[in-house]
Amino acid sequence: YVNDLGHAPSLSETGMFFLNAPYVAGVLDKDADEPLVVNMRQLDCVTFVEYTLALTLLMKSQSQEWNDYIALLQQLRYRNGQRDGYASRLHYLSEWIQQAEANGYVEEKTCEWGGLKQAIHFHLLTDAVKKKQGEHADSVTMSRLLHVEKTLSEKDYCCLPKDALSSRLNEGDIIAFCADGKGIDVWHVGIVVRQNDEWHLLHASSVAKKVIISPQPLREYLLQIKRYQGYRVIRLQ
Repeated sequence: YVNDLGHAPSLSETGMFFLNAPYVAGVLDKDADEPLVVNMRQLDCVTFVEYTLALTLLMKSQSQEWNDYIALLQQLRYRNGQRDGYASRLHYLSEWIQQAEANGYVEEKTCEWGGLKQAIHFHLLTDAVKKKQGEHADSVTMSRLLHVEKTLSEKDYCCLPKDALSSRLNEGDIIAFCADGKGIDVWHVGIVVRQNDEWHLLHASSVAKKVIISPQPLREYLLQIKRYQGYRVIRLQ
């Protein structure tokens, strides 16, 4: 794929490589030892964006080395690029964005474009762990996750209103859909693509069960899904 393209691609170009790949939830959660999972044939919305971004960054660096790709993926997925159990994974997209920005990979545009600040009380992850594991939940892991949620909850985050798509959107922008409370920051994430003079969403869809381009324009998609409060935009540096 790298050789065929011949130039550093946009995120949307790279993302098209995964079109029709099956949607499978929980692929990263199958092994308690938290190995670095590289499964580009079974994707959820976040791993689709992660693999796409890692491949694009690899090609921007003019490398074709598998080890370089693995290093990029680990740097995107884990806190400070260090894999140290379940709690070291960047489960919340806001923290994922912050680290990718700090590494110079992306830049979030949401606040700059007039997004409204919102406070978020993060707790969905620890709620899910308690529900799944109950009294058997590892106390050290829970303590680490609670610390992450507390730290993230102390910050404000911007969100653009869903009833107006920004005129500053670009092909290949990452778009994340703000949650309506519920202890989480975003519900879904994908990549902006242009088709028939309209913005559409390239994403791993849990409804279609595969990576698709949304049949409806992005503005319609946003309005159709009631739990999306708005959206955030993250651009490749």
